[in-house]
Amino acid sequence: MVRRSKVESMEVENKRFLYRNIFLVGSLLHAGNSADYFKNRAQKLLVFYFLGSLRKEKDFIELYHKGKRIKKETFFAPRVPLIYHAFIYFWYVRLLIGHFNKKEKIYVITFHPLFFLFNSLIKQTRDISLVFWIADFLPKPPSFIYKIYQDLIFYYHKHNTINFYLGDKLNKLMNGKVINTATVRTVMWGIRLEKVKGIKKSKDVVLCFIGVVRKGHGLDLAFTLAKQHKEIHIKILGECEASLYQYYQELIHVYAIEKQVEFQNRFYTIKELPKEIASCTIGIALYNTSKKDPIYYTDPGKVKTYTQFGLPVIMTNTSEIVPFLQEFKAGEITNSTSESLYSKIKKINNNYKEYQQGVTKFNHYFEYGRYYDEAFVILRD
Repeated sequence: MVRRSKVESMEVENKRFLYRNIFLVGSLLHAGNSADYFKNRAQKLLVFYFLGSLRKEKDFIELYHKGKRIKKETFFAPRVPLIYHAFIYFWYVRLLIGHFNKKEKIYVITFHPLFFLFNSLIKQTRDISLVFWIADFLPKPPSFIYKIYQDLIFYYHKHNTINFYLGDKLNKLMNGKVINTATVRTVMWGIRLEKVKGIKKSKDVVLCFIGVVRKGHGLDLAFTLAKQHKEIHIKILGECEASLYQYYQELIHVYAIEKQVEFQNRFYTIKELPKEIASCTIGIALYNTSKKDPIYYTDPGKVKTYTQFGLPVIMTNTSEIVPFLQEFKAGEITNSTSESLYSKIKKINNNYKEYQQGVTKFNHYFEYGRYYDEAFVILRD
């Protein structure tokens, strides 16, 4: 029997991994399963989850070596917006220098322009390439700070080599036309295929909402529908600011739908979602359809979270994902009236198996292994 040398064994082992050194940094990394994708395909993966200045949970990192998590650590950062981002940048630099050496080629994947600051100085100590995965556009920035944020996105996009976009609308907005090359291309969220227990239709329909709750996310419409139809129930797996939560609690009381609505106003981890979603029937994404709304330009993570766990989707006619839902018949598109929403609910519930089959086809199209393998080929040095 021919024995491999230690060097040969290492070469064989390394061929199993498509990427060498990946540093994911951002608050949106729970969406799209990007961390899950890279941890089994990168020799070294460092994920820095900074969760935003409004979240109570501490920011944290996970370090993987050849598919095995070898470290998890939390970090302190004051929840005051500008001070918070200063701390985040400090931790970013410290993590980059502390976990990667001068000889390693590193791809830093981020959606936030913060991590482009002083990049020329950092490149003198580490061999890094920034991958700008642009996830949002604010047509009407709500404040001066947000305007600066928006301007920085355009500035660093113009001066960066590898740019990805969470939808063709963003791609066209940034480039004047849709470009799809190895270094400049649309990359939407990928889906991890789950073993989902068969959800069956029933007389009572449970509408599911996942994620951060904002006023423009259509819950008022869903509550109105629940008031009109007692067989409609709503399960909200997400959180919002205290004032908005209070507003919704008062609305629920006025509509007398307390027994039809479950809303604990808290964050749910990806591990909790399967159990919570198992009692739901349809996922809802009732966004504002204005072109002034950021959702119009992007791929909202909640839609693919619904389908990932087996739920057909009802959403308003906005976002990059609408044509795909229609093509695969993984859901229905509604307008912002309770009559339209109710008719779409009845249509899905009366043909539930057909829509479940559509969800399966939709999920296979965006399956992250196939989808990201093609999208991230430029990162394979």
